[in-house]
Amino acid sequence: MLPSTKQPTFATAAGVLGLMALLGGGTLLMHLRDKPPDPKVLALAAPHCSDSTATSPAATEPFSIAVQAESATLPEDLEHKIAVGAEAAYAQWREWLGDDALLHSRINIRFVGDDQQFRQIYGKPNADDWTTTGFYRMRSNEALILYTPEYQPLALGNAFHEISHLVTAAHLGATPPWLNEGLAEYYETLDVVDDDVRFAKNPLHIQLLRRRGALSVDAMTTLSRKEWMQEDAQRRYASAWSFISFMLHSEDGRRTLQRVVQQAYSQRCAARPDLRKTLADYPGGLQALESDWVAWLRDNLRVEATAPIDQAL
Repeated sequence: MLPSTKQPTFATAAGVLGLMALLGGGTLLMHLRDKPPDPKVLALAAPHCSDSTATSPAATEPFSIAVQAESATLPEDLEHKIAVGAEAAYAQWREWLGDDALLHSRINIRFVGDDQQFRQIYGKPNADDWTTTGFYRMRSNEALILYTPEYQPLALGNAFHEISHLVTAAHLGATPPWLNEGLAEYYETLDVVDDDVRFAKNPLHIQLLRRRGALSVDAMTTLSRKEWMQEDAQRRYASAWSFISFMLHSEDGRRTLQRVVQQAYSQRCAARPDLRKTLADYPGGLQALESDWVAWLRDNLRVEATAPIDQAL
């Protein structure tokens, strides 16, 4: 089939399936709970100070999606998978913040099938060391995904990764990279079959962590964005993915991560909120958090240790 340019199509949360349908499967979003967010934290709800003009206080639907193909032909079920996965992501944010705090987002996803065109849009048409396969623009609430034949198998995961960035930025503003990238890496593993949603393990991250270990909690959560993107960034992404996975699959971790998200939401107009104090509220403090994460890495991923601070960079 010849490549074609496809006009945007739209999907909304209710138009695909409701939250109750999402929660019906036995293996689906097992970390979601019925417990509402802590009202003491949400009482500190911040003003809507997002840079994006495409977000607003929750309307009838929490989100809408526009999918567009440029120089590419998309599978017929791709839009449905994106809508189902986005609803799963919003189900988690609904648990964390509650309906009243959710922002309505108009998310635009552009799949670009020409490498040169993608680089031109990104702003680096002549880059030699090209590694970017997806990026997002907060002001227009759009994610751009490279959809050349080489990267088509990764396109859905890349879309979920960038959608996570858009949703996180809309609700929390600027966040430390361990949280922003950890959530995005976690949602990148989201797998959709019909209306069923599951989270898979990331084999490349696991292989890297088995070879070299994860960063320590202290090392990972003190890195700036600039430090995060220095050489060996992939190890930081792998560490953040495993850390968020651990947090979402343990009771104490879920409660602590919810408080972290709520604190970030309440301070979303701040340049860089310090979330480590809330992490330290984990039962037993940061030392217990580190110990429990190390045990989870060993038991679930067969990863033996985390690295000391001086090996973080």
